[in-house]
Amino acid sequence: MSIEPDVPIESQLAGLGQLRDLRKNPNLKGIDINFLLKQTPTQLEEMINNGEISSKTYRQIMKAFEGRDLGKRGKNK
Repeated sequence: MSIEPDVPIESQLAGLGQLRDLRKNPNLKGIDINFLLKQTPTQLEEMINNGEISSKTYRQIMKAFEGRDLGKRGKNK
């Protein structure tokens, strides 16, 4: 999936099953993920540069574009 730099992340991931996983991801606990999902990838990069979010948070969100399993879906525990 290609990433559109000026389209909100939520719009780009809609219907792919990744939004739910991002919202429930324990690595993003304590972060206003709904606010971040309304931002564009370009805006998130600016937030990293301004120190508003960590690069780890950004990477976690970007993993959704790779179609990775971000939650516990599909894992046997």
